Amino acid sequence: MRIILCVMAIFLFLVGSAPSSNAQMTAPVGYRVRSLDPIDGKVLVPDGWHFASSIDPAGYTWIISQEPLIEGTKGFYKTGMRIQLIHGMHKYKKITPEEFIIKFIAGKKEDNARIIGNCSGVKLGPFQRKCLETKEDMALGGEKKKYRILYSMFWNNEIDTVIVMTFGTPVNKWDQDKKYLKNIGAITLPDFVKMYRNAKSRSNNGCLSGISNQETKKLYAYMEASGDGAKGLFTVAAPGNGDYPLDYKTFHPFSAEKFSKIIKVDHKYKRSDTIELMWPYSGAGKAVFLNKLHAALGNKVVGFKGAIWWYPDGSAVMTDSKAGLQWPDSLNIKTCIAKDGKILSENDCHRMVAGLDHRKAIFSNTMFAPRSCSELGHMSINALLGDAEEALNLYFYYAMVENNSQEAEKYLLLAVAHGNKLARVLGTQYLIDQHIKKN
Repeated sequence: MRIILCVMAIFLFLVGSAPSSNAQMTAPVGYRVRSLDPIDGKVLVPDGWHFASSIDPAGYTWIISQEPLIEGTKGFYKTGMRIQLIHGMHKYKKITPEEFIIKFIAGKKEDNARIIGNCSGVKLGPFQRKCLETKEDMALGGEKKKYRILYSMFWNNEIDTVIVMTFGTPVNKWDQDKKYLKNIGAITLPDFVKMYRNAKSRSNNGCLSGISNQETKKLYAYMEASGDGAKGLFTVAAPGNGDYPLDYKTFHPFSAEKFSKIIKVDHKYKRSDTIELMWPYSGAGKAVFLNKLHAALGNKVVGFKGAIWWYPDGSAVMTDSKAGLQWPDSLNIKTCIAKDGKILSENDCHRMVAGLDHRKAIFSNTMFAPRSCSELGHMSINALLGDAEEALNLYFYYAMVENNSQEAEKYLLLAVAHGNKLARVLGTQYLIDQHIKKN
């Protein structure tokens, strides 16, 4: 299901209804279809015109312009349409999307722009709409001219989102340029409101959620108190995956060099032959971090290909990675780790499993799992709309819980693009690790 936002009727006639929500984007003669990435929208661009897009902490910007945009969406143009999608007004600015629109209109009036048209109280699909037509003096490219500008402002408080579409051209070109509005003023977007409501109604089937309600502090305080370890074995625990472990307080990634220094200062390390990485997927794939740690220390380093689950008595198990992430039971447990970190033989493992209460198992990266599937659905929509924090949370979920590198990369890149500082740190390390994997 898709929705179409159309600004043609707003100012030229101030009447009319929106096209049906399932209309398809087809290009008439003289136009081409361009994608509003990454939100899977579409827009029409006149032949010979220019198109640019950008992502920043405020959201998304797309520009269709008659003149070349030398500096992308930061550059000036005389004739064209700017489309801005801004998400998280209430969450980050403590105002509703509707309040943002009201302030925007009030600001235009305070700037002494000449108001020559407006509309209000018009619904377009799930979006409320206000519009404003002005004549304003603007200095673009060092040249001051009077412009005629049409502002179409759409908002939906439920999804905390604003869309502002601005069409402008010099006043003396208005009559010849207004014909473009019919086509470039119509864009298609996914029906985010319907997606939100569908996410709310989802059950807990179909996604990996609610893995444990253990408090993070209790979990990691327990994991760090793992005893002296078996003879010749140095066991370390952390949240992490095959690419790197994380500092569980800051979520910054550990480099192999820094991690090796932490290990070396522990007196137990001096009598250890083997380093055991007790976190999920530490030995999965090409085990980038494991190999780098081996190079830094010289010790044998071992990891685990699947999910790690801890039990209150200090023991742990690894479940079968081929079966995906599942609660441990007598059938899917592949490896047993005793309280001292020693990996048990098959017979000893069977005996240990028989005495475990799997209802008390704690997934060791539980802090990155959402409480429910509906929460996961909301996170994905918020991330798509431009919420950097939610994009980062989804990166952690797919990287540390599901071990899905493709989805993890998608959300990490979104978080980086929207300016999240931690995502930039993680992204730098991630790109380094991907280069190592490829070579």
